[in-house]
Amino acid sequence: LSTSDIRSIRNGLESEKPRIRIHSAAALVWIEGPLTVSDEQLSIISESLAHSKDAVRTRAIKSLYNLADPYPDFVSDYQEEILELLTDDYSHVQKYASQTAGRLALSDAETELKELTNHRYPWVREAAADALYLLNPSVSASPFPDDRTAESTRSCTECGLDISEYGTVNFCSSCGTSL
Repeated sequence: LSTSDIRSIRNGLESEKPRIRIHSAAALVWIEGPLTVSDEQLSIISESLAHSKDAVRTRAIKSLYNLADPYPDFVSDYQEEILELLTDDYSHVQKYASQTAGRLALSDAETELKELTNHRYPWVREAAADALYLLNPSVSASPFPDDRTAESTRSCTECGLDISEYGTVNFCSSCGTSL
């Protein structure tokens, strides 16, 4: 990107439209790296967590996730918002809220994350299971087994697919039915 491109993105931080502000802030985090984030960008990201538009909330929580490693103290200040976003109506917000909760090891999120392992969308189930694993690595919670042996096998009540159960996550990967 050229200097003028980056300047244009920076100008987006001052837009009256929240969607342009959050996308500009997130783009600068991605382009320049999370260590160069400005107070203005942090403010835009935090304000956008409660926005009415799904895309704005999604971009905000995804930005928090990207900032969790270099700025864990800043992101931890938004623990209540992250926990609230786990129950958001929009699945992509739930996905990134799960990932952020896992990255920060938010133990208060465990109950909601367990519920999200039965979510209708696989990307939410995967993010929740991965987050649970990060909260307690000694207990396997991933619905995507690697080299482990299944603890048991049974058939899905909806589609009849044979299901191998690993750890505590029990759902059909084909139709999403909770078992």
